[in-house]
Amino acid sequence: MIRIAIPANGSDLSSEASEHFGRAPYFIVVDMEEGKVVGVNAVKNPTLEHHVHGEVPQLMAKLRVKVVACKGIGPRALRALEELGIETLIADPSLRTVKEVLDEALKHLGITA
Repeated sequence: MIRIAIPANGSDLSSEASEHFGRAPYFIVVDMEEGKVVGVNAVKNPTLEHHVHGEVPQLMAKLRVKVVACKGIGPRALRALEELGIETLIADPSLRTVKEVLDEALKHLGITA
């Protein structure tokens, strides 16, 4: 199983993908197994109102996320994710929805859904 997290402005796959990793109101966490979506959960960003560098990467590790697919991320968060062993994929900024970002990430990872 692979777990992918996508920063979002809403709580489902049709939501708008957030422009920035650490300031996203939600993270859509998608579990993939054998090319199929086996779980989708929306996790509220607990640091949204009191953003502290490093907390969101720690949350991703706690959630056992293996890949973060996002449209924008700062260098400190990128480095923190890398140090935690979490792969980061930067999505095409023209993609609008979480589903579009997910599809691009799956393509990059060689997973056909």
